[in-house]
Amino acid sequence: ITYVTTEGKVIKEWIQSIIEIGSRYKRELEILESLEKRVNEQLEEKR
Repeated sequence: ITYVTTEGKVIKEWIQSIIEIGSRYKRELEILESLEKRVNEQLEEKR
């Protein structure tokens, strides 16, 4: 996506940073979920 105006450029960069933050957040959520699963599995084994 390319915008001609400087305002458009700012909007484009803003959108890109939101997408970056979103994907980073998603990655962290996935890591947390897999950790949680592992912890739960270990707890199940100890019972």
